[in-house]
Amino acid sequence: MPVNILLTLIIGSCAAGNLGNMLLIILPAVCKEKASPFGDPDVCYEYSIAYASLSLAVCIFTYKVGILLFCIECIES
Repeated sequence: MPVNILLTLIIGSCAAGNLGNMLLIILPAVCKEKASPFGDPDVCYEYSIAYASLSLAVCIFTYKVGILLFCIECIES
């Protein structure tokens, strides 16, 4: 694997870091509270985990692709 591509992958992966992981922690915790604004705690918990996981996947994918494309353009120029 060429060094430039490896460097690009490392930069893109490091830049994404723990992006979006806070939703996986905060949303289920809010659902378990007694005064939760989202209704039934069990249903809220299931939906919040699904929502957080989907948004995390979409966010990280689009963010990493953007950074990788930017890094490739920087290396090529």
